[in-house]
Amino acid sequence: MGGTTMIVDNENVPTALSPCQVGICAGGVPGASNVPDSATCNAGGTQCCGGVCIDTTADARNCGACGHSCEEATCAGSICAFVSGQKEPWGIALDATYVYWTNVGTINQDGTVMKVPKSGGTPVVLASAQALPVGIAVDATNVYWINSGTPDRSDGAVMKLPLAGGQPTVLASGQHGPLNVAVDATHVYWTSKDGGAVMKMPIAGGVPVTLASGLRNPWDIALDATSVYWTNYNGGSVMSVSKSGGVPAILASGQNVPWGIAVDAANVYFTRSDNGGINGAVLQMPKGGGHLVTLAAKQNGTPHGITVDATHVYWGYYDGSLFKVPIGGGAPTVIASNQPALADLAVDETSIYWINQVTMSKGTVMKAPK
Repeated sequence: MGGTTMIVDNENVPTALSPCQVGICAGGVPGASNVPDSATCNAGGTQCCGGVCIDTTADARNCGACGHSCEEATCAGSICAFVSGQKEPWGIALDATYVYWTNVGTINQDGTVMKVPKSGGTPVVLASAQALPVGIAVDATNVYWINSGTPDRSDGAVMKLPLAGGQPTVLASGQHGPLNVAVDATHVYWTSKDGGAVMKMPIAGGVPVTLASGLRNPWDIALDATSVYWTNYNGGSVMSVSKSGGVPAILASGQNVPWGIAVDAANVYFTRSDNGGINGAVLQMPKGGGHLVTLAAKQNGTPHGITVDATHVYWGYYDGSLFKVPIGGGAPTVIASNQPALADLAVDETSIYWINQVTMSKGTVMKAPK
């Protein structure tokens, strides 16, 4: 954190530990700027932040790391309880300023699309009375989401709405069990889980185009500049196809319940479950297919959501833990644990955000330092 100005919440600083002192924090002199941030203090598991010993497990302005602020949220266990009281949140997406998510709600079509500033505050309802909204994506102008529809799954829809709010627009209707969505500069793409297809259409509206069909429960979806990538939940495969259409390619087969998928400039990353809860894995392979590299194996739990940045891969287990591992391999690091029904996740330059997909208005949106 060198060169970064740290925020210190003096109300939460134990008097006996302020300021950092020789023998309390490693190095430096009492209260001097050269006391290294994140040095461990010798009492209460506190850390030196800006010359003061702070309990980063509970300090809202230094939550989990020096300078990582929860703003208006609370900090518990080094994690910002960013938003609570949500009715089965499902998907999450970010832009430079806001966090967006869907709340599935119930079969009574009471789902919502929400946003809140990354700095914290009161959540805003962008769209209400939605029919089981699930996957979500954003671009510079709009938020896009999937309404999976009523239980017969014959009236799913792809929706869009200006980021500032307004009247939702139906881009595609009559979709059979659509699930996850991604967007680029010109088109929106989605998986049709029950319809066994991967679809696209212009973001301005038009006729949906089938990019791949005859699939066994296509689940998650990711994009790069030229191709679409997805997992087939029951088909046990990871596939891709050109955005312009063509013959889909099988990148990996024989995978037991592949879930989430992410891509970077060189590789595809995906999570895989074994349905038994002891051999979940996170895998990496070249985008053109080839050798599978196991980044994390024999992990207890069912890995779901996954994302990637320039240095690390991040994933969560539905039954409670959030991890990261270097792209080049290494030992996984636990970011958070004891999270109920951890589902989708997203990262920005400093933080990781995720959904705890709990029903009965007990769902949460969470935030922690990467």
